[in-house]
Amino acid sequence: MALFNPSLLLDFLPLTYTTPAYNYTDFAPPPVTLTGSYQDHGVDANGNGLYEALNINIGLTPGEAGLFIASGRLLDSAGREIGWATSQKELAGSGGQTVTLSFSGGQIWAGGGDGPFTLADLLVYHSGVPDQDAFLSTAHTTAGYSHLKFEGSAGGGGGGGSQRIYLPFIIK
Repeated sequence: MALFNPSLLLDFLPLTYTTPAYNYTDFAPPPVTLTGSYQDHGVDANGNGLYEALNINIGLTPGEAGLFIASGRLLDSAGREIGWATSQKELAGSGGQTVTLSFSGGQIWAGGGDGPFTLADLLVYHSGVPDQDAFLSTAHTTAGYSHLKFEGSAGGGGGGGSQRIYLPFIIK
């Protein structure tokens, strides 16, 4: 090993140290690992036949127990952003577990775009070590939901396309 200061040799060691071989299992596991398992389903809590939310369950394996935070955004089939969701959940430190992101049915309806939807920019981390996160730019593609199957933000049913509000324009 040689150490230089632009062109001047400062130090030289002819024999450097080589560590013994290590297996990846010799080190602590990462705080969170995504399993690649996802499940999506509409939520019709009031039984009116329209979804109030689209839930996406995210499979993960925590490296240790603690509070886990997940966030992601939902895109329609044309790639337009519908909205973001964030969730936090206290998890035990072993085995496969899930965190759920719940996207607003009103936002899906108002966006006017149909699925399949894409879960994008998925970020999951342990609150104790937020700099060691798991991130996927494109995590999951849902089933082909129609935006009309989601309850409109006005509380009425599905409607056609985006909801618009017209304000008067007054010139004095």
